[in-house]
Amino acid sequence: MRRANSASWLFPVGLLALVAVIAGAVVARGEGVIMLDGRVMEGKLARIPSMTNKQKADPHQAVQTKNIYLCDDGLHRYFFPTTQTVRNAPLVTGADTPERFILKNQGVATTAPVVTSVGVYTKVTPFDEFGKRKISTPLGRKQATVYQGITEITPTWTKVEALAVKDSPSYVWDQRIATNSIPHELLDKILRKQIDPKNVEQRLKIVRLYIQMERYNEARADLLAIIKDFPDRKEDFSRTERELRQRYALRALSEIKNRRDAGQHQLALAMLEQFPTQGMPGEVLAEVSSELQRTRTLYADAKALVDQLGGLMDKAVDRGLVDKVKSIRDEMQNEMTFNTLQRLSAFKRLADDPKLTPDEKISLAITGWLLGADEAVTDVKACVTLVDIRDQAR
Repeated sequence: MRRANSASWLFPVGLLALVAVIAGAVVARGEGVIMLDGRVMEGKLARIPSMTNKQKADPHQAVQTKNIYLCDDGLHRYFFPTTQTVRNAPLVTGADTPERFILKNQGVATTAPVVTSVGVYTKVTPFDEFGKRKISTPLGRKQATVYQGITEITPTWTKVEALAVKDSPSYVWDQRIATNSIPHELLDKILRKQIDPKNVEQRLKIVRLYIQMERYNEARADLLAIIKDFPDRKEDFSRTERELRQRYALRALSEIKNRRDAGQHQLALAMLEQFPTQGMPGEVLAEVSSELQRTRTLYADAKALVDQLGGLMDKAVDRGLVDKVKSIRDEMQNEMTFNTLQRLSAFKRLADDPKLTPDEKISLAITGWLLGADEAVTDVKACVTLVDIRDQAR
């Protein structure tokens, strides 16, 4: 699912160019529908009258109304009413043809009982470099051992099927897992088994898959290896390599912002300080510099306020108040973000006011944290009551 804007239901031009530059990838058209809330549902579309298999014919209705959309993206199936979609919006969105790796000769079971439901896995071995694993799970009323093998890999999903193994019960089982859930090192080993390393076109197939998975750094690393092994093709791929580096940087910057907003300031700061600068456009470097300064300022302000609150707690007269708010002080330290830092603006403004006692300043900080800066009060009793109510509600 994606969210549409003025042109977001179109395939990103820059990424499409990256895919097309590498060995002239073919561009296809994929189905999609825009929801009223802006989401774009992409996949194979069908309109159905009901979500149940048991449908009774209505003698008074000649034709059943198909007012439900079924959207199958290969990994998920979404059901939603047709009334929640944008009328007359294009049902076709641009997309690049997804790369597919078909793993042959896996020995898939074809004539055996079909698995329709399973219990919780009791044991799962990791996939090996040939894309095979063994799982133990309840099937029906018995515990079964099933050998599985990867038979198809796409950017979104990976197909896993049950294998026929000598001296072991066989099952027909078609399963899908998210390709991103496979560790990169393992996925890379499996893919390498499917290509000829001396064939540049086959190696580019892996690069395209990584681009479609938005694993830009891995795609760039593979492309650099191709340039090294095939120096006569350097001019063909140099520009793409630079664009991949920039796309990886933009994705990393987005990840840093998410980490910062989640309160992981030390991690965000470390990621910003190690941000790659070589070959980056000026606007990206300017944004990194701005984010670095902003994160450092936030981290410094948050640490200073929490330390200041700790100093006031050491001076407090009401030790019962201190005992009540110790856990909330720790909460501040762990959950401070740009948004939650605003809750302490009243405390920050009045923390050095000589007219207020340490107890009143503590109350100002705690009530501001729990209610917002506009509701912060210096009333110690109100603060204790508020903390009690919050603890009971939790």
